[in-house]
Amino acid sequence: MVNVFVDYLSKVINMQILVFTSSHCIHCPKAISVINRILPKYKEYNVRYKKIRAKTSEAKELSHFYGISAYPTVLILDNDGAIKYKSSGDRKSV
Repeated sequence: MVNVFVDYLSKVINMQILVFTSSHCIHCPKAISVINRILPKYKEYNVRYKKIRAKTSEAKELSHFYGISAYPTVLILDNDGAIKYKSSGDRKSV
């Protein structure tokens, strides 16, 4: 996941990353850690990041809209909110 994610970030400008997490997910902290480590390298691309916590009204609405069914899920969205990259569930390469 990391290599694909980094490769994709190198091609984006003004995009948003949404990370759907759950406090019961053992893989979520590692996914957040990877993103927090990578994002500073792409500061000049104006990439915005938001963590969406499960069981919030925002998570319920966005999960329904984007079809989120596993945690963690990472979405990279363009300026129109269209999904450009999606990674869902446990990834051994994180």
